[in-house]
Amino acid sequence: MKRPIIVLVLIVGIIAVSAYSRSRVYQARETLHAYAQTIFTYIEKEDAAGAQTAVEELATYWQKEQRLLILFLRHAELDELSRSVARLGSFAAFEEYADLDAELRAILWQIDHIWHSERLRVGTAFLRAFD
Repeated sequence: MKRPIIVLVLIVGIIAVSAYSRSRVYQARETLHAYAQTIFTYIEKEDAAGAQTAVEELATYWQKEQRLLILFLRHAELDELSRSVARLGSFAAFEEYADLDAELRAILWQIDHIWHSERLRVGTAFLRAFD
């Protein structure tokens, strides 16, 4: 009688952790999209100071968020996303608007890819339990 209860508690725990990680990825995705839209606006206006300030805010946010996401996700995309965020600062500082735009679009693609790969499925829930 105790074993089924223990198994049920473990299954519920695994699903809860998976759901929490998915919600954190969703929150990060929405926040990155909001920052990107702000930066795209500054790019269109060719406002270097505004773009640089927004990029610095995005980088600060991402440093904090990445520390939490890395606990739940084992994605090479997180590392690539972090490298892309780090490159944004130099593009904004040197007013390389085309490169800044391209790098922002790559960041959005990467976070969307992570979001889609973290869908709560039986495979992702149980594979995560055995990582």
